[in-house]
Amino acid sequence: MHISENATVQSSFPFRIHPKKSGVFRCRACTERHQVIRSVSECSQAEVDFFLVEPEFESGFEVLGPRHLFEGRGEAEAGEGEGGTGKSGVVVERDNVSLTCGASVYDYSSVEWFKENGGGGLEAVGDDLVRREERNFTHVAVLELGAAKTEDTGKYVCRAEPMRKRMPKKEEEEEEESDNTRSYSLEVWEIIVPR
Repeated sequence: MHISENATVQSSFPFRIHPKKSGVFRCRACTERHQVIRSVSECSQAEVDFFLVEPEFESGFEVLGPRHLFEGRGEAEAGEGEGGTGKSGVVVERDNVSLTCGASVYDYSSVEWFKENGGGGLEAVGDDLVRREERNFTHVAVLELGAAKTEDTGKYVCRAEPMRKRMPKKEEEEEEESDNTRSYSLEVWEIIVPR
């Protein structure tokens, strides 16, 4: 193929990677131009931060709750709550219920569970109800409510403590507020036995 000296040629070469750990990927591309007297090489390089997450916490910060029991209910987006996004679910009394919060180890240092009280404030959930796991890529806190009771109905909030940023933020990112909460609104239905 012959290309004129001033022509611009653009091409891409897709490739698959199967990473086992996170890091920075560097791509270096070089071109060589042949001139009458000598060859000239020009190279450019790009870097991309690549951070792995556990499959169930694909966004890097998620709350997972009970699978839905009723069509159109449960594990559905409840819209954005104050300071975070939320999901909701419906269970019946005595169902075994646990809520799982996971946050990327690259962006957050820890996760904590809270329950919204009647006045709209948050109360910390007792440590006896929370099982913590440190996975390769995720801080996990599982809130184990056990056999659901109607008084378990309410809004549960997972708060993640942000890490200090690894790199300077881009201008457009500096203006955005950090989003370090996720919520789950749980509704426990009472079992009514007909007489």
